[in-house]
Amino acid sequence: KKLNLEKGKGLSIDGLKIGKPDNSKLEQAIIATQRLPLISKHAENIKNEIYLHPSVNWFEKITKITLEETANQHDTLIDRQIIEIIKKLYTKRNIELSQTNENYLLEVLKEFICLINIHMNRLSRRDDIPHTIWTGTGGHMWDIMLRSEVKRRGHTVIAHDHGGGVPHLDHPEKGWVEMWACDEFVTYSEEQVKTFNMFKDTWPNLDKDLPEITSFPSTEEKPDFKTYEKFLNPEPEIKKIRIFSTIYSSEEGRGLPIYPHIPYIDWQARLISHLKESGYEVSFKPHPDSRLSAPKSYKNILDADIIEQSLESMEEDFDLYIFDLSNTSVLQTALFTNKPVLIVDFSVMEWREDAFDLFTKRCGYVKGFYEGSRMCVDWEELTKQVGQAAIKSNNHEFASIYYF
Repeated sequence: KKLNLEKGKGLSIDGLKIGKPDNSKLEQAIIATQRLPLISKHAENIKNEIYLHPSVNWFEKITKITLEETANQHDTLIDRQIIEIIKKLYTKRNIELSQTNENYLLEVLKEFICLINIHMNRLSRRDDIPHTIWTGTGGHMWDIMLRSEVKRRGHTVIAHDHGGGVPHLDHPEKGWVEMWACDEFVTYSEEQVKTFNMFKDTWPNLDKDLPEITSFPSTEEKPDFKTYEKFLNPEPEIKKIRIFSTIYSSEEGRGLPIYPHIPYIDWQARLISHLKESGYEVSFKPHPDSRLSAPKSYKNILDADIIEQSLESMEEDFDLYIFDLSNTSVLQTALFTNKPVLIVDFSVMEWREDAFDLFTKRCGYVKGFYEGSRMCVDWEELTKQVGQAAIKSNNHEFASIYYF
């Protein structure tokens, strides 16, 4: 984080000028709505001045009276169409959507659509809409509304990816969450561009055409692989295992859903128990952005330490990483070491075949499966792959190709 105050130029952070330019400069100025690592990195590669001004600043509070007036004139056709789609999804899974729940969803949809309509109508009347904006994810509510208005006026929107750990996987939600209402989508590497272009024709998307997908040369040197003497041994002994959890998303909606937290906690508890019964010391690292805390029973009943520090500050005190999601950015950090890594993969996302071959040369890999809503694994295979992970950890082909 580089915070600077330059005479005559004002305050800037990470190369982004803080604040909004005068309306007279909006035609030439670039407005960044978020300070993300990829946006800051992009800014280093161009000469233009870029202003940091969050998109929420183009929106004003909606009063209860305004919302009620809009709701009284609301046409419910689109609400009903959405409900019919939801009902079909319920029916496909042999679940009946009760009338109470249907009425609730209709009320939520009505209010949501009215709020969006008010905001978009207000945006259409503003005289301070930028000609060029840089945004982060299309899943950001204020960003996507501002993007839509900038595009409606025929101006330029450049969106930026988030989460650099996915160059090996098909991410179908990219088409309809990230890559709409923008002209260009900037991602982290040429390999990630290649992956998106490989799968994009199969994605559902909200625009007729997807944007141009680009990256730019890194200005950084490729990091050195962190080497631990213990794991240079052809068959290192594994005593301490650390499990890295993805987020407990609770009721939060996502473009690509993460595991429901109740089946997920059930899976984690069984995994900890199996590893403890197999003689390993086990610790557990929760995701820092989870809405829920890790269950205290992991410590109180299963005797697994719950670790809150960052990965970088705690790499010394365990022998093997276990992840159950292969598109987490923490995996990238792990693969720039020679510590053993094991993936238990419950994902339905498709791998690049060449990437999967290299990945399994570096990591232990177990394919998970479901019995009803329960997350399951072949425990004998998992135990075997702990040993496989230990003897593969000095192969760095995957990280060298896909993460830089």
